[in-house]
Parts: sequence; structure tokens; C-alpha cells
Amino acid sequence: MKAVILAGGFATRLWPLTDLISKPLLAVGDRPIISYLVARIPKKVPIIISTNQIFAEDYKAWKKEFHPDRDIEIFIEDSASEKGKLGALRAVSYLIKKKKLGEDILLLLGDNYITFDIADFIKKYRGATMVGAYDIKSKEEARNFGVIEMAGSPSTSSGCKIVGFEEKPSKPRSTYVSTGVYVIPQKYFVDFHRVAQEAPDNVGNFLHDFVQKKLPIDGYTFSGEWYDVGSFDTYLELHKNLKTEERKGAKAEEKNIVTSQTGGTVFVDKSSQAVNCVLENAIIFGGCKINNAVIRNSVIGKNCTIEGVDVEGKVLPSGTVIRV
Repeated sequence: MKAVILAGGFATRLWPLTDLISKPLLAVGDRPIISYLVARIPKKVPIIISTNQIFAEDYKAWKKEFHPDRDIEIFIEDSASEKGKLGALRAVSYLIKKKKLGEDILLLLGDNYITFDIADFIKKYRGATMVGAYDIKSKEEARNFGVIEMAGSPSTSSGCKIVGFEEKPSKPRSTYVSTGVYVIPQKYFVDFHRVAQEAPDNVGNFLHDFVQKKLPIDGYTFSGEWYDVGSFDTYLELHKNLKTEERKGAKAEEKNIVTSQTGGTVFVDKSSQAVNCVLENAIIFGGCKINNAVIRNSVIGKNCTIEGVDVEGKVLPSGTVIRV
């Protein structure tokens, strides 16, 4: 089995923050989002990162800095812009064909944060397509995701079988949602390629098709945490709630915060500095100079200069200069 992590999207909903950086490379704590995902994949499983031409060099640099000893290949999709993108499903299909993959794949979305054990997920694999399912416990919230209907119980030998799937339904029939973690068996690649050509954009399209065709799909349910980092609010929420044990090395960055008051969750990149500031639930990317400012519930892009102002609930694009 090989792991394929999708990291080729242009994340337009997070612009201007992601105008110059791939969403899975956004920092959370002391490392990019995608690094938490890699850490949960068993080391014996080779990993392929599927990205586009724009971000290819960034991912090569990321691998060198964060995972130099892991078996990770950076695969470049045939796309260089939002307008010309393949779509998530077609990108996977393209990779399978181009690499001539002849084995089952563990497919993951690179902008997701999960706490469940992927080794256990793989262990539960029995030859059918398998999907990680999370109980969001609210039908109102479920409307924002791909909703799964399941039969059976995880406590039985046959486990949970997925009998229905609907993308962002107005009236969800369940509170279980797809988490962007799948196993796709090689024997169903033909079906996968067909769906990728017919409906290339959303990964959930293949689940809907497989359900309609009555192809077997197992559901893997888990407790713990899951974040689909698709908005600024979710990104900030993940920073605030990141588990203590995940924050390895985060304290090393405190040397960049000079005589400043801090509250909530604060991340200042090692190449930035905040002097005489009030920082509360703030994310400050690299190359920034922040002096005599108040930054609350905000994300500051790369190479910004901010002096003598209050920034509340804002996302500042890279290169912003504000002086008072």
C-alpha cells in the first residue's frame, strides 16, 4: 500500500493568506498542517505528495526540513493555475495512471488535521473501499460536509457499512461526515477513473457513485479530533485547541516575543519578531516585524511590518505595511 496526500489545491477561500503558500503548508504550532498527517502514517508506508507546479519547490523544501528521513516523493500534477487545475479526483486518477500504481492506496487530504491512529485504520482494511467517518454530533454542522449513512456497528465483526453519501445536504440523514481519509483498492481503480472523468472536482463524488453502484464501502469510526481547515475561523480554532503534546518545540519561538503580553494561543515564526506587543490568539508568519501593536484573533502573512496599531479579527496578506 502507498499513501497519496492531495496537496494541489489553490485554497481560494483562504486568500489572501494562501496566495503565496499551499494550504497544507500553513503553520500550526511549530510545523505545517501536513506534517501532523505524515507523522500519523506508519513509517513503512511510502508517501506520495501530489501538488501543482506552483508549489512543487515549496514541498521539496518542506520535505528536506521536516521529513528528510521519510520515504516521500513529490509528484507534480499537470496544472499551474486555479483555472487549469485537474480537480481533486482527476488529480488522483492522473497520478495512478502516470505512476502505474499496481497496489491499493491510502488517500488523504493534505489540509486535514486528525488525531486517530492511521495504523489502526489500515489494520481494519478488509479489501473494500474504506472511509474515515467522524460523528460531528450536529445535523446543522453536518450540512457543511459530505454526510455518510451507515449500517451495522463498529463493535461487530462485519463493522460499519456505508449505505448512503451526500455532499453538503440541506437535510442531513446522519451526523457522520467523511474526513478525507480513504483506502481505495486497486480492484476498483477502473471505477475510480470513470468517476474522475465524469465529476473531477470533489473527492466525495466517488463515494456517491460507489454507493449508487452498490460497490462495498466500509466505514471506520473514531473519536478524538478532526479539523477540515477550510476557513480562517477553523484555522484559528485549530491553533487554539492544538493538543499540548503536539506542540513540540513551540516554546523555542518565545525568544522572538520581546517584552510582550500574550494570551490564548500565539505562534510567531522563528524568522519574525514581536516587540512591546499584546498578542492574543495570533498567528504571525515568517519575516514579520511587529512593534508596539495589539494583535488579537488575527493571522499575519509573511514579511509584514506593523507598528503602533490594533489589529482585531483580520487576515493580513503577505507584504502588508502599516505604520502609525
